[in-house]
Amino acid sequence: MLLDRIKELNNLTYQEKAVVTYLLDHPRDLLSMSISDLALASFTSTSTIVRLCKKAGSGGFSAFQYTY
Repeated sequence: MLLDRIKELNNLTYQEKAVVTYLLDHPRDLLSMSISDLALASFTSTSTIVRLCKKAGSGGFSAFQYTY
């Protein structure tokens, strides 16, 4: 599962960890959110989310959502 994969990543920045924490606390929200919505909710930027998606093995946010 994608959440298990991102929990195991060791090279995350503080901001990327904030996104992961938000996703773990609100697992159902991602499917109905845009990248901007997730950035606002996790107090990060869209660039941070794209970097996290790539570190998780997805090409970008849309692929991340689809895999999720």
